[in-house]
Amino acid sequence: MKDKRRLSTTALSRLLSLPLKELFAILAANGWIEKKRGHWSLTLTGIENGGQFVDHPVYGKFITWPDNTDINSLGLNDRNEFMTATDIGSPLGIPGRDINHIFSELGWIQKDKKGWSTTTVGTLKGGIQREHAQSGYGYISWHRSVKENPDFKTKLKDIRKFDISGISQAAQESIIDQKEQYRTADGHYVNSAAEVIIDNWLYHSGIAHACGKKISADQPLYCSFFIPANNICIEYIDTDNARSNESLREKINTCRKLGINLIEICKTDLKHLDSVLAAKLDGFGFISGQQTTRD
Repeated sequence: MKDKRRLSTTALSRLLSLPLKELFAILAANGWIEKKRGHWSLTLTGIENGGQFVDHPVYGKFITWPDNTDINSLGLNDRNEFMTATDIGSPLGIPGRDINHIFSELGWIQKDKKGWSTTTVGTLKGGIQREHAQSGYGYISWHRSVKENPDFKTKLKDIRKFDISGISQAAQESIIDQKEQYRTADGHYVNSAAEVIIDNWLYHSGIAHACGKKISADQPLYCSFFIPANNICIEYIDTDNARSNESLREKINTCRKLGINLIEICKTDLKHLDSVLAAKLDGFGFISGQQTTRD
């Protein structure tokens, strides 16, 4: 019996009308191949689906596939198999930007002037590099299986613990008013859930900042957050706490004397930091240099 014709992965990508990088990402996401020491290797699943190594005298060692490789088993005919960060976050009420920052913290993607790009690890996790047609801005599509990744789910749980979008006012206040030591996404420790939300916003916006910095050598006054660039102090205002309000008046006077720019954030601002805090920072001439994208 005549053997089935075999195709290299490059030839298979042409047959499927897929970019080669995208096919490699799909094969990796389905567990057919994996990267070892910088080279693609077949897994047991890949071998079971017809993958074989060929040692060519000219082109060296590479993977080949039967020309009748089951396209449906790779999920190529269902575009819903692949999702952007916005697609992943939208049903959860989480912005695509925050989902991207989870992937970034996991080391799966990285950001440069041209947008987001996938890392080697990200490709192995099912990330596919794409570009916006008009802007050329880079973004990543993910195989939907990424939502079940244990590391991703753990990071997502950390974000949702302090997510106040899409919940009742009473539930929001219950979260915001919690008072204890909390660890933020960048490793800082703060004294309230409200401050976690602000700190995480600063971190995810790429803004270097300090927490609990002493602002006066003569008085025991500390600001919630201090941004060295443009000498900005950000203070969370607990309007229900009279002692906090008294401390705020001292900080306002001290900041004026020392030429420190003071930004006040209250409870109602926390759901709108993308607009409220960004605008207040802009008012002091601060530019983070961060590009944002829905994906």
